[in-house]
Amino acid sequence: MVPTGERILYGLLGAGFHPHDYEFLRVSVGIANPAGPYDEALGERLEAKVGLPDYVCGGVFAGALHDPGRLGRGVVRFMWGAVTDAGSAWEVFRILAVGVVRLLGSDEHIDPAELLLFFNGPGAPPPGGHRT
Repeated sequence: MVPTGERILYGLLGAGFHPHDYEFLRVSVGIANPAGPYDEALGERLEAKVGLPDYVCGGVFAGALHDPGRLGRGVVRFMWGAVTDAGSAWEVFRILAVGVVRLLGSDEHIDPAELLLFFNGPGAPPPGGHRT
């Protein structure tokens, strides 16, 4: 969550990286059912949906390809996500994808206190090995 005054930008994004021998990086983004989960007990749509709606997938692709050399050859699959109708946006998921790729490309132990560095531009750690 990112507080921006009266609003909070929200997003959750997870991925895995699977190396291969081909000369390219492939990005795969799973799109959720556009209707989202339904709470039968309450008879209404839940506010947070699990999976990614199509309107944020472009942001995920843009973020994943921000630094394509970070991961090297393989497939990065964005398979987990959560959004809210009011606080999730294309740009939030672009920033999240940049950070997720940086985390996957790191070969060092990550101190939780330094986790936000992966999502903040120039202060991010340099490219390294691979994580899944």
